[in-house]
Parts: sequence; structure tokens; C-alpha cells
Amino acid sequence: MSTMIRPALSLLVLMTLITGVAYPLVVTGVAQVAFPDQANGSLVHDANGKVRGSSLIAQDFVGDAWFHPRPSAGAFATVSSSASNLSPSNPALATRVIDEANKHHEWEDFSRERLAEGGDLRRYYPLSDSARPEYEAWKARQAR
Repeated sequence: MSTMIRPALSLLVLMTLITGVAYPLVVTGVAQVAFPDQANGSLVHDANGKVRGSSLIAQDFVGDAWFHPRPSAGAFATVSSSASNLSPSNPALATRVIDEANKHHEWEDFSRERLAEGGDLRRYYPLSDSARPEYEAWKARQAR
């Protein structure tokens, strides 16, 4: 029996050291040398050098020129960058996604109308700042 247990335990210790210690240290070292910014979290610094966040965490972009990010439970704060834990079957998540989709469809309806009238694609898609008052007036007329 000990002829089987000793080699098994030795192999367990050896593989633990290789896969749990040596391999992570080698990969971390290579990453630090080859990709130091990415290996340290792609941090974003302000003018004073203070860390303000990470370029890898979603940000709340305002304006129709940007593709909307995924829904954020923490208002895109880097402290609570986890998911909302709302399952796909949760009505609150479904309502939130439907509201965002309706806003997007509304903007596309406006853009489609303006383009059919001969409007400039670059002005309406994505919606430019100069076209925003026109869009807001259109929404008011549509009673949306």
C-alpha cells in the first residue's frame, strides 16, 4: 500500500509546486516584462498621476455617438464593478433592457426619417450635437 501512496503523494506535491507556484510565477514575470501596462490592470491616471480607474472596466458614455455599454449595477463605479446578479429571467433586467432598446429604436426612427428626407448620414447617425435639438423637438412632437 505504501508503495502506491508515496509515489502518489510525491506526484501531488510536485504537480502542486509546478502548476500552483512555478507556472504562475513564470507567466506573471513574462507578462510584467512583455506587457507591463496590461499586466498591472490597464490603469488610467489623471494629470496628477492619481489612479482614476481601469480602461478595461465599462464606462458610461453619454450620447448617441457611442455604442451603449452593458447594464451596470454600480453606475460604472470601479469599486463595484461586478454584475447586477439579475438573471435573464428577472423582470427588472428585462424591463431595463427593453427601455434601452426602445430609446435606441426611437433615435433610429428619427434618423431614418431624416435620411429619407435627404439628410446627411453623418449628422444623424450617430446623432451629432448640432442635430440633438432637432431630435428632442421630434420626440416632443411624437409624444414619446
